[in-house]
Amino acid sequence: DIDLDELFEEGRLKLYYQPIVSLRGEPGEYYEVTAALEDTDGASLDVRQLATGMYDDKQGSIFDRWVIFSATRLLAQKRNPSNSDTRLIVNLSSACLRDHELVNWLGMSLSAAGLPPEALGFQLETSEAETSLKLSERFFIALKKLGCSCSLKDYDLARDSGKVMEYIAPQMIKISTAIVERSQSDDKGRH
Repeated sequence: DIDLDELFEEGRLKLYYQPIVSLRGEPGEYYEVTAALEDTDGASLDVRQLATGMYDDKQGSIFDRWVIFSATRLLAQKRNPSNSDTRLIVNLSSACLRDHELVNWLGMSLSAAGLPPEALGFQLETSEAETSLKLSERFFIALKKLGCSCSLKDYDLARDSGKVMEYIAPQMIKISTAIVERSQSDDKGRH
């Protein structure tokens, strides 16, 4: 099992901020927040690789809250009256779906940080949302009522991900790399 307290104390959990470019020329800056774990040699590992050892609901919830707290703290430092259009999309684990206090906690955290809810969006893996459709729907509705945006990651129509769209209606989706790979192989087959 993974000891989160130990990872926090050792400073081995890191957040990375990937810029997101709008293809429609929308103003503002978007960054996708992804957590990574440094192994003992300093190499970064995707936290999802450790999901089996970390993501029971209690640890997953603690981890999600740490990610949100750390990301909002940095965002509050970066945003100012001359730069108030920076927004984050925070990746969460499926544990957030069963954390019934998360949205209330989030509202208080945003207020304490002086951030408007629209400064944050939250993203779930499409497969995790599909597994718990009703919980996902409730969670995304609560986030939208708060004023935050919702996003799905690794969306793939070939997997029949369309059903999840009926329940969740995210403001953004991140297309699965499998779609790009299939279209590239289709293009190669035509030449």
